[in-house]
Amino acid sequence: MSLKVNGRKIRGLRNKRGWTQEELGSNKMDAKGLKQISTRTIQKIENDQTFLCSKKMIKNLANVFDVDMNEILNNKTEVLLNNSLWDPVEKQSDVDKREFNNWIKPDEEKKLFLRMDFEMEENANLSEEQLNRIFTIDENMIGQSQDAFPDAGMEDIWDYNDRLREFKFIPISYSDLANGIGEKESSTIFHGLIKMEESAGQNHGDYLKLLPDSKENLSSNIKHFFESLSKANSYYIEPFIPKDESSTEIILKIIQNIEEYFKAEMAFSEEFMIKSKLVSLIEQLEENNIGLFFNMSISRSEQFDDVHGYMRCWEANYIKIIIKEWSSPSVLTKQLLHDSKNRISISTYKEGWRGWTEVDPILPDDQETVDLPF
Repeated sequence: MSLKVNGRKIRGLRNKRGWTQEELGSNKMDAKGLKQISTRTIQKIENDQTFLCSKKMIKNLANVFDVDMNEILNNKTEVLLNNSLWDPVEKQSDVDKREFNNWIKPDEEKKLFLRMDFEMEENANLSEEQLNRIFTIDENMIGQSQDAFPDAGMEDIWDYNDRLREFKFIPISYSDLANGIGEKESSTIFHGLIKMEESAGQNHGDYLKLLPDSKENLSSNIKHFFESLSKANSYYIEPFIPKDESSTEIILKIIQNIEEYFKAEMAFSEEFMIKSKLVSLIEQLEENNIGLFFNMSISRSEQFDDVHGYMRCWEANYIKIIIKEWSSPSVLTKQLLHDSKNRISISTYKEGWRGWTEVDPILPDDQETVDLPF
């Protein structure tokens, strides 16, 4: 069962005690012997008025603040049903299809399927082979978690997925993965991961079909990157802000080299030197679990030539470059990022030295050739 809580009240209780969000979710929970809550989830609880918490999580929050549960619940939605708390706009799942996008009110004619807390019992019966079993997490596999753990609350699924994303594309044993995401080694979770992996493999073809080759898909193919860079007339760079200084310095050097490349027409030796530096920097970036992704677009301009009686055409190539950590949900594989925003920022959009290139004109139907004025 999941309920809405009073985010402002929880933030007030936390601030009154001088705790940070991270301290509340980790140290203070540990001190009470309670399950930790991620900082991301605390942020959602405090700021997202539609966010639903499991009843267990609400009990833990009330416990750590030493207040009654009713004090932190959203009073507008709290009702009593069969001596248990129930949110009248509880999100129900269709048990067969596992659809969570329909919001319904409970009624006596419908069987109520309450969501369970995402807590698995420790199981010491895992074999050495199972503990050392290697998993390689990707976004397709993460997308199967809801089906693999159908009784888990959605907020716990989101939190679990976020923790898995920190280990995307890195072959890792189950034992190390469980330790890395802060979970006890569990037979239930181990077999859930197996199911996620199998479902991802079965759905791989369908998964790729959902991602047609379009301007929203960016590649990390280094060879094609330099081919595109050599043709580009203008460029757009969108880096993310990393937490560590090492990654920040690498990203800064990449941007500086691309900016240098577009300043003016250069000799082949200068272009070769910049590309060599970029290869090394991109490799360093990947060692920090960060990727550089790009795609190319063509802009076209036309103007009718009154003198010669045909349409003159020009084309320019535009390269979009996005630098993202692998843990981002938009990074689908190490080679593919899906960017649906398709936006341009004036501060990061730059014109290169290359001008527009005039291409074959559009001729009148009765004219097969033309003497071009260039």
